[in-house]
Amino acid sequence: MQKNIASYFKSSKKGEDSNDQIKEQQFIEENLKKEKLIAELKVPSSKSKQLNPEVKGAVLFMDMAELYEQVGEIKGQNSKDAIKELVAKLFIRIMKENREEFVPAYLFSILKLGPDYESWELGIGQGIIVKSISAVSGKSEKQVRELMNTLGDLGLAIEKSKSTQTSLNKFFVSQTVKEEVKLTMIQVFNTLQQLQKQEGTGSSLEKERILTNLLRMAKPIEAKYIIRFIEKNLKIGAAEKTMQAALARAFQLYHKGNVEGDYESIINQALCECPNYKKIIDTLFSIQSLKEVPEICHIIPGVPCKPMLAKPMKSIQMIFQRFENMKFTCEYKYDGLRGQIHFENGQVSIFSRNLENMTQTYPDIVTYIHTHYQHLDGFIIDSEIVAYDVANNRILPFQTLTSRAKKNVDQNQIEVQVCLYIFDLLYLNRQSFLKETLEKRRSTLRDTFKEEEGKLKFATSRDSENFEEIEEFLLNSIKMGCEGLMIKTLEVNSQYEPAKRSFNWLKLKKDYLDNGLSDTFDLVPIGACYGTGKRKGFYGSYLLACYNEDMDQYETTCKIGTGFSDENLEKFFQFFQEYLIPHPLSEYKCDGVNMDVWFSPVVVWEIKSADIQISPIYSACSTILQLNNKGVGLRFPRLIKVREDKKPNEATSSQFLYDVYKQQAVVASNNTFEQDDDFY
Repeated sequence: MQKNIASYFKSSKKGEDSNDQIKEQQFIEENLKKEKLIAELKVPSSKSKQLNPEVKGAVLFMDMAELYEQVGEIKGQNSKDAIKELVAKLFIRIMKENREEFVPAYLFSILKLGPDYESWELGIGQGIIVKSISAVSGKSEKQVRELMNTLGDLGLAIEKSKSTQTSLNKFFVSQTVKEEVKLTMIQVFNTLQQLQKQEGTGSSLEKERILTNLLRMAKPIEAKYIIRFIEKNLKIGAAEKTMQAALARAFQLYHKGNVEGDYESIINQALCECPNYKKIIDTLFSIQSLKEVPEICHIIPGVPCKPMLAKPMKSIQMIFQRFENMKFTCEYKYDGLRGQIHFENGQVSIFSRNLENMTQTYPDIVTYIHTHYQHLDGFIIDSEIVAYDVANNRILPFQTLTSRAKKNVDQNQIEVQVCLYIFDLLYLNRQSFLKETLEKRRSTLRDTFKEEEGKLKFATSRDSENFEEIEEFLLNSIKMGCEGLMIKTLEVNSQYEPAKRSFNWLKLKKDYLDNGLSDTFDLVPIGACYGTGKRKGFYGSYLLACYNEDMDQYETTCKIGTGFSDENLEKFFQFFQEYLIPHPLSEYKCDGVNMDVWFSPVVVWEIKSADIQISPIYSACSTILQLNNKGVGLRFPRLIKVREDKKPNEATSSQFLYDVYKQQAVVASNNTFEQDDDFY
């Protein structure tokens, strides 16, 4: 043993010589194997360990980490149900023993520090993480990066590094030393919040110091999930939807039937109108009946509700088929940013489709609302913020809007002007309008607000049931620089449904005139092949994936090599050099697909395709189709643009891709929609 220790120090003094590194690695692995064997002889495995011992007091972060480990091991057909029950079990323990720590434990499990509409970005890049891991593991930053490239995960890199350090320390540390610090859930959560609050000069160094101290106190498995939280992916195959189902199950068991009802639907509806988990969880703890939840957690100014979305349609004929014997309206579909405008007590807030606060970006809109609508007792309107040429009274392309500054915008120096095209009313004068018909919402909207050229306008609309009129209206929308049409029911089933992609709202984009699919897809590049010929020296094609939000996986759906300019070929090649990984991540469902290089999921591309077909190669929708592991693939995909406003986990979902595929199949077979056909 003394010889081994001496060998270790001898090799470490020689720096980063490759032979010495090999010896060091062999030494480490041998001792880890011994340590693991001894541990297995004395202690039950983590699989058999009970996560809910009857111990009062603070929630240990180790309990959360071991829960995530067990969740990550669950596979198979009924894995979602098994995960839900396992997570609910620990949730109930926390509810009963330390209720005040339940919200932090739940938020950590869904990778949040607070509501989406509040700014909770940690602002910690890979450089800070690598420096902190180096500081707590004794490895150089170069060694940490090499380990990350080998394992494909910084979480695994710190777990392995700290495990090695623990193994070596046992050679020197007396067994009589004090017991290690036990991290609590609230301690980890508060430290992460402290990290988020650091800003300004010197904030990077302070973030590194705080993170290093936290990782130094954490055990290897705990450190792994702290790092994964910072990188926004626990890598356990369970995302927010699954955790939300576990939350509903936990409250159902917590109340033991005293509060009867559909917890999952109630929680989902409350989150759509009031996306604040703390408020909803506090309400669920205090209620006597589930009927109280919507009375407390409802739409209010200042808290953005999730926007209603539309189903894509492939032709005008399909619109008439879907809205047969129903009154509907057509509106221009503007090429801008979705903007939910809130006003109450003199306070104006502007939220994006993803509930991000954009108020700082549009001080001109804030000033306009203040100037013209102070007399109103609060409102929430849905709109599209569009770049506008004031001199010529015309709308400008979306790319023009993206060139506008996003932070610290000086209203007197704004070069890209915008016009607010409003199309729906959600709340007015302390009254929710969500349950009202669109006809009433639109009428009230037009009575309350007034148009002003280049500042605020109503979405151009036409109520018609004539095929030729709608076709002409579609062509006019394209001439005006719009994407196509939105078609909405006016009376029957026309309430505003937050977060729902409903058949009551349809979208018909100009792309259907190209005989392609009626919608585009937002996909994530996860790999590439080197180019040949003119593309030599760059990537010639990319592997794209959609996102399975239930399983927290990226599923392959096509390879793309068209739509790239020479400038983009070079730009994308350089961009991805920072995100190369040695092999596919565990959350990539990509069996049977070989690529020259692989990337971390970091960017979203908007893709247009001719159609969707069953594929034996790609994995998208394979769990839904259940056709001997076959998935669906896009035919003739081409790049439209980079979606800078979307994160990888906000990419097109597997379910949405399947929905479009199935609609395409309906069209091809000339089948008719049934009244209860809601396969979307």
